Amino acid sequence: MPSWGNTDKLADKPHWSVERTMRPGLDTANGGGISLTYTTTAVTYARDGSAAVAANANTLTLNSTAGIKVGMTVTEVLATPGSSNLAYNSGEAGFFVGNVTVLTVNSGNVVLKPAPGQTYGLIGNVAVGSTFVFGNAISYHAGTYETTYWSDTILVTPTRLANATVNVSNTSSGWTHVRKKINNDGTVRYMSETLVALANPVASNTSSGTTSNTQVYTGV
Repeated sequence: MPSWGNTDKLADKPHWSVERTMRPGLDTANGGGISLTYTTTAVTYARDGSAAVAANANTLTLNSTAGIKVGMTVTEVLATPGSSNLAYNSGEAGFFVGNVTVLTVNSGNVVLKPAPGQTYGLIGNVAVGSTFVFGNAISYHAGTYETTYWSDTILVTPTRLANATVNVSNTSSGWTHVRKKINNDGTVRYMSETLVALANPVASNTSSGTTSNTQVYTGV
């Protein structure tokens, strides 16, 4: 798996610990471990023969749901050969930046909440024996630097460099961390650090030039 990508997708952000939004859960069902990993015991038909969406398109029937909580992220890590790409997420089991979460859970199945902007949590049929990992959201102490680190890492393109809306110095094209700083006299500064310099960054999401505290760049 590459350590970063050159497009402004969440999955392409630098894959470093401080950038994570999710962490593995505790595998209480199997005596400990770093994640909740379960396999499907029934087929989930996201599409029927005519490619129409099936009734159970967001439901996973699992061998166990112990420890799974509403709001956990869902990542498919191993599918039975022949099954299709399953979930609208990054597919990176160890990084846990999933956009599909758990909507409801009971003793036999989990209903998925689709990623923002998507209607369904699955984009293909899930075969028996497909393996899914469930992880928890990281809870940072309020006010800590890490709380907004991932959302303040943005993709800077040459166009955005020319369209800075605030005074951000020492910035290059690529993945950049921007931090707002207020001096003792009340002066506001925006400090930046280029994490990954890219020669050909590709931006298509106009909101991805925005940090957690302000609009830093405009355009793509």
